[in-house]
Amino acid sequence: MSGASVIAANDDWGASPAALEIQDSGFAPGHPAESAMVVTLNPGAYTAIVTGAAGGTGVGIVEVFGLGPRNEAARLLQQATWGASLGEITRAAAIGARAWIDEQIAKPASNYTAQASLNIANNKAGANGCTDTTNGCPWQVTTPTIYKFAFEGQDQLRQRVANALSQIMVVSLNNNRLGDSGTGVPNYLDMLGRHAFGNFRDLLRDVTLHPAMGVYLDMLGSSHEVPNENYARELLQLFSIGTVMLNADGTKPRDAQGNTIPTYDEETVQGFAKAFTGWHFADQNMTQSWKFYWPDERWSVPMKPWTARRCPQDGRWPAGSTTTSCSLNDPNRSFPPPHDTGTKRLLQYAGAPFANLPAGQTPEQDLENAIDNIFRHPNVGPFIGKQLIQRLVTSNPSPGYVQRVSAAFANNGVGIRGDMTAVVRAILLDTEARSLAVAGGNTFGKLREPVAKFLHLHRAFSARASGGYYDIWDLSDPDALGQAPMRAPSVFNFYDRDFAPAGPLGQAGLVGPEFDITTASTVAGFSDFSKWGIYPGFNSGSSDQSRWIRPTYDRYLAGAMADTPAALVDELDLLLTAGNLKAKFKADLVATLNGVTRTVVADQRNDRLRIAIWQIVHSAEYAVQR
Repeated sequence: MSGASVIAANDDWGASPAALEIQDSGFAPGHPAESAMVVTLNPGAYTAIVTGAAGGTGVGIVEVFGLGPRNEAARLLQQATWGASLGEITRAAAIGARAWIDEQIAKPASNYTAQASLNIANNKAGANGCTDTTNGCPWQVTTPTIYKFAFEGQDQLRQRVANALSQIMVVSLNNNRLGDSGTGVPNYLDMLGRHAFGNFRDLLRDVTLHPAMGVYLDMLGSSHEVPNENYARELLQLFSIGTVMLNADGTKPRDAQGNTIPTYDEETVQGFAKAFTGWHFADQNMTQSWKFYWPDERWSVPMKPWTARRCPQDGRWPAGSTTTSCSLNDPNRSFPPPHDTGTKRLLQYAGAPFANLPAGQTPEQDLENAIDNIFRHPNVGPFIGKQLIQRLVTSNPSPGYVQRVSAAFANNGVGIRGDMTAVVRAILLDTEARSLAVAGGNTFGKLREPVAKFLHLHRAFSARASGGYYDIWDLSDPDALGQAPMRAPSVFNFYDRDFAPAGPLGQAGLVGPEFDITTASTVAGFSDFSKWGIYPGFNSGSSDQSRWIRPTYDRYLAGAMADTPAALVDELDLLLTAGNLKAKFKADLVATLNGVTRTVVADQRNDRLRIAIWQIVHSAEYAVQR
């Protein structure tokens, strides 16, 4: 209603023309408690009246903001890139969200393995204080490789989805073997990027067989004598279905006693652990039994089964004997191949494929069957879909939003399950992701994590290292960013996906995962870091200025924009918050900038820009992506 005038009414969304319009565009409410109505409104305040079937009535005020297509495009690019310049925002506004997403999906993936290998080769030739005798300092190459593509890569959406997946299916450079490998983590990122728009089943299989994961969670070299349960447990708990049953909308069904329903038990974990025995780095000489314990590392190819007999690690038979040597040719004096060939009990659910594996299968058969058993579980869509929504769009998606994304996972429209392209489109094109009305609600949005802030602020001003090498170190220290890419402290990621901070957020039953790594120290550290590491550009201390990451501020230091604080604040609002700064904040900031006067015009312009960026970066509207 506008005043006393009724603008639109809807008694039954499922049968109304307005609802049909929503359904045709893919935004129909998917939850029984939801209703919908499509109305075109001019900016202003309106009254919404909702009357239930039992006669109860609720009244609310709906405020409509006319933010314009560039602000809407800026919101999309905040969710789907590491940050966007004015030109990128303008182009996205011109072609629209769907076309921009389609364009991104078609872009070739960044090649982290090739770049890391190039960095190692350059280091062997003397770059970065390294030599051939240090093997090219492989422990130095991964972080500069990640940042190079974050700053320069054209496949921004693929990178953001791969980053989200890397926080679900975690490996970490904090593992010394991975950190020293040079190409292990870069190749893992290539694999995630390849499947970001692929199929989730293929992703599950390739994560399982990736040597970086094999090392990180101990599946590599697991044998039937003592099957390692580490990977099997985390695959179920963190990477695919979670610990309790979920409805398609992400809510938790209860049993007759009101308890949540477990998805698996210890026997299930043991079954998967046995199914995953026998795998190792590829290309090993199996006639040399000691290679099972000290293999040649192959980081860029999937693990392969070890099919030969083995001697104990100390070469003696029985293990520990001082008299009898092991013999690979004598079945009584050596171990059989490491794969467990017995029966295995896997996930038990209605319609489950391969719930029980027969004896006598090969390592490949057991693994493929186990992946199918997980992939078909009804939890996968809501469990993975909700986390991807949290990483890209909002920490507290509604059940309807989760259900719509789950539906896209279950069926991409042509009967295919697990199509990640359909899932990503469903997440970013959903009405909750694109609606400015929803974005204005108190429960919408997500706290920006530190790495995202660092990258966004630089990319907004087209920052580049002119020499192409991004000399950025581990910024995990609270005095810097308090976070670094691919350096989660454990398999549980940087933060708990269900973390509820103390105070109003937690009291309202809401979560804020990124608040789990937000402390007084990290806030103060970022504030200090932004003075020297962001506005002037990031300088690692190198005397080689081609390594300095320089933002381009020319537009704001010359011409009309430089001398018109109101125009400057408007554009920075677009770039940094997608137009979400409050009117009073902007007015106060404009007044502050008008009060900044210097004798030298260039100094005045520089100080105004620095103050404006500083104030916006430390605002609540910047801290929370909406």
